[in-house]
Amino acid sequence: MAVSVLSGKVQVATASGEKEVLAAGRELVKVDNKDYVVKDIPDAAMRGAWKNGEMVFRQQPFALIAAELEDYYAIEINFKSEQLAGLRITGRFSYAQTPDEILRSLCLVNGNKFSREGNNYTVFE
Repeated sequence: MAVSVLSGKVQVATASGEKEVLAAGRELVKVDNKDYVVKDIPDAAMRGAWKNGEMVFRQQPFALIAAELEDYYAIEINFKSEQLAGLRITGRFSYAQTPDEILRSLCLVNGNKFSREGNNYTVFE
């Protein structure tokens, strides 16, 4: 469980009754059944991107990006190698883009290619 504040301030009461005021760029994260930690949000822009209809990735494995694309577009993405799946990628994409457009951009950066059969995609070298 976590509460992240992208703008403004939020007061949070924990299960033990402790109150914490969080300002923009901070989050309260539950670390176990009793303890909470307040910390800076690693990248506030990434957390709020969905509100703007965007997907933002910073040094994420290609496989993790593929999983998000699979969930949103109801497609399946396979990789010909574990090395491809593990490539770290940074990028910003709109949910209005098609999966083909996004995969084309992702593959172009790394010199890879993809094929498509219906809703099934395969990324290869």
